[in-house]
Amino acid sequence: MPASLPEPERLFSRDFVLLFLLLVCANCNMAVYYCFEQWLERIAVAPNWRGVLLGAMFAAVLAARPFASVLLLKRSKLPAMILSILATSGVMLAYMHLPAGSPSFVWLALALRIVQGLFLALFSSCTVAVMVG
Repeated sequence: MPASLPEPERLFSRDFVLLFLLLVCANCNMAVYYCFEQWLERIAVAPNWRGVLLGAMFAAVLAARPFASVLLLKRSKLPAMILSILATSGVMLAYMHLPAGSPSFVWLALALRIVQGLFLALFSSCTVAVMVG
């Protein structure tokens, strides 16, 4: 009697669909980028600060991704993904509480953008590793 062959792995599986949905939901924070400049203009942020605030998140991603990739190379990705989703959600909620008329608005917004970029680097490094795996 011949031995039965193992069933081949399929890409379209329950785990893959769940991971894909997680990626879609968690990356919705990127949608804010497309309205961020208009929001800054509406609350009268000086034009010379708008570019800095727009680019700060991506500068933080570029700076943090190599460290996040090496740090998480042999560690579990799930706790880092959960932490980054929670932190990014907190940052997204914090934007609406920034004091628009305050002189410290730009610095607080800059801090939020950097924190958002750091956790986006962490999340994207984890998700790429999990998707490849």
